[in-house]
Amino acid sequence: MPPRFSLQSILDYHHNRVELLEVELGTLVHTRQEIMDMLLSLMKDQERMLEELRDLQNGELDLQTISLIRYNIHRLQENIEKQQQALKMLEQAIEVKQMEIIQARQDEAVFDKLKEKELVRFQVRMDQQEKILMDDIYISKARRQSLEAGEEIN
Repeated sequence: MPPRFSLQSILDYHHNRVELLEVELGTLVHTRQEIMDMLLSLMKDQERMLEELRDLQNGELDLQTISLIRYNIHRLQENIEKQQQALKMLEQAIEVKQMEIIQARQDEAVFDKLKEKELVRFQVRMDQQEKILMDDIYISKARRQSLEAGEEIN
């Protein structure tokens, strides 16, 4: 049975940290997708309103409706710009989180490597102890056989 790794609690901490950062990254990516969906919807609404405005500007003009649609298009454009800004900030946050994950995985790998080295050292010690025990068994057997052979002659 291999010994408990002396730094196991630190390794567990780093492993849990990696998992937590990955969950946070997943949340950020999900939020990015929601913003992108919202942005697409706003752009479709804007395109629809621009088409409606083009239609209203042909033939008899209804200035009040045209003014209302222009106002709505302006508000949509503001919302689009806000969503684009939020998306830009979220992209930066995702990039930072990815870098944090890379660093956390590297930290975890260091302790994994230490654990592997400690396990190898333990196995070497166990092999050495086993060789010593086997040598003792062979020596004991040889002595016993030697003594038994000596008693048979007498």
